[in-house]
Amino acid sequence: MPRFVLLRHETPTGAPRPSHWDFMCERNGELATWAIEQLPTAWAARLGMSVPDVANCTVPALPLPAHRLAYLDCEGPVSGNRGHVTRSDGGEYEVIAWEPGEVQLELHGERLAGRVNLTRDDPAADTWRLCVGAQDG
Repeated sequence: MPRFVLLRHETPTGAPRPSHWDFMCERNGELATWAIEQLPTAWAARLGMSVPDVANCTVPALPLPAHRLAYLDCEGPVSGNRGHVTRSDGGEYEVIAWEPGEVQLELHGERLAGRVNLTRDDPAADTWRLCVGAQDG
C-alpha cells in the first residue's frame, strides 16, 4: 500500500507561509502535498493536542507542489532556511477514489485512521478542503 505522513512544519519568522501541517500522500513516485493550518478536531485529539470547544471535521487545505519521497521519513531542518519539520504521524493508506478535484482515502496510520476526503472547492482558485470521517478505535 502507498504511504502517507503528517508533518508539523515550523516556519521561520517572516516566512511567506505561517507554520502549518503538511499532509503528504505517496503517489506516482512523489508526494502529493497539502498544507493545513488547523487540524480537524478528530486528528488533534488523536495526536494528544488540545481541541477547540467547537468541533470541526472540515478544514481548508492548500495544495502544494509535489514533494520528494524522502519526506516520508524526514525530521529536522528544511534546506534553504525554510524551517523545521517534525513527524506527527504516518502509515499506509488505501485509495477509495483519486480524481481531479476529489481524493478519498482510508488511512491506516499509527494514530490517524479512517476516511479522509479532499475536495477542490474552486478550480479557478485551486482551493481545497480536507474532511475527516469516522476514526477507527
